[in-house]
Amino acid sequence: MLNIIQNFKWSYIPWIIGILIAGYFLYKAIRRIIKGIISYRKLGKEEFMKRLKDGFDSITPTQRTKGELNGIIISLLGMIIGIIMMAIIRIKGVWIWAEISLIGGSLITIWQLIGKVQQYRVLKEQDKIMEELNKKEKEELD
Repeated sequence: MLNIIQNFKWSYIPWIIGILIAGYFLYKAIRRIIKGIISYRKLGKEEFMKRLKDGFDSITPTQRTKGELNGIIISLLGMIIGIIMMAIIRIKGVWIWAEISLIGGSLITIWQLIGKVQQYRVLKEQDKIMEELNKKEKEELD
């Protein structure tokens, strides 16, 4: 046991952490797929598809934008981790080009993130205004 600890390469730690994180998201995705299959079997094809379509139609632009924002953040985190990993590992003849492409992709993703955050803020503000108008309209009707 002591020999294993002495021969352990500390450069494996980021890989282990990455595998654990990927495993967690894979686990969550598989659970969601299984849940969908169970619902499909309980409801039948027609009812399941009807509910699925109603669910997709009921998503607001704010919710859609928030989901896209989360995806961009996850992509950016992956690129940042990739930049750090390539700096640590330094594969001969490849790492500098991988670093350049990851940094370039990160810059583009940051611009996407800025645009999506602005869009999300505007949609949140529109939602607040719509809620206030709805409250005023209900008060006028009462």
